[in-house]
Amino acid sequence: MARKVQWDQKNIGVLLIGIIISLSVAAVCYYELNESSAKEVKSVSETYAARTESNINVIFHKTDVLAAVVKLQDGQVSLDTFNEVAKLIYDENRGIRGIQYMPGAVVTYSYPVEGNEAVMGKNFFNIPERRKDVDLAIEHKENRPVWPV
Repeated sequence: MARKVQWDQKNIGVLLIGIIISLSVAAVCYYELNESSAKEVKSVSETYAARTESNINVIFHKTDVLAAVVKLQDGQVSLDTFNEVAKLIYDENRGIRGIQYMPGAVVTYSYPVEGNEAVMGKNFFNIPERRKDVDLAIEHKENRPVWPV
């Protein structure tokens, strides 16, 4: 009988050592997996940040074309000229939902008109959530992206 008790103690010791080794291996695997996931998330986020920056730069470069036309015409752009230039730079699939010509912060022209009817004639000086956008555009004398109204 004494021998059986001794055998059980050996088994318990071996079992405890096995549990400790298993927990150690699991902890190392968890740590490695967590590190790998963090690196992957960082890589993906950097990729999307670069793509987003690239898309925004494309939008700015396109709107700079329209800004140059406005400057060349001393701010007096006809609807036909606006539509011709806007048609060339408009790209719904690249994040541009509409292009507006806003002398005095009043939306005078919009391309395309369809889907942007609600913004026509709006004075962005009178829209509190847009006032900062207008002030920044005037202060820096540059185009500014404005999210949908």
